[in-house]
Amino acid sequence: MKKANSTNYKDWLEKGDHDLDDAKRLLKNGGHTDTICFHAQQAVEKYLKGYLVYKKINPRGIHHLEELAKDCARFDKGFLKFLDGSLVLTRYYIETRYPPLMPIEYTKEEANKAIEIAQEIIRFVKDKLKE
Repeated sequence: MKKANSTNYKDWLEKGDHDLDDAKRLLKNGGHTDTICFHAQQAVEKYLKGYLVYKKINPRGIHHLEELAKDCARFDKGFLKFLDGSLVLTRYYIETRYPPLMPIEYTKEEANKAIEIAQEIIRFVKDKLKE
């Protein structure tokens, strides 16, 4: 059994892929938009943390993507271009998880945009891992 907070960056990416796949599947099949947005946030969180693990950094136990992007920017300033998108996605972690803020219904367009933001950031991370 693998330990929590794996030190293998590929474990983080695999879990991020699961979240992104689930977000897409839910969007396609009429899933709850709050859950779709949450999974988009989670996918990016795991990719950013995976990048940090790849760089031999133990990621902070936080969910604020803009802070994680800043941590990643210590190695590549290109991560800073994702601060606005990170702020959008971070909102979905907080608003969708805890009462009395839930349930929040986002539009299908918002859910689709969350997935698009996640895909853009994930593509960037994947490219950086190939270098």
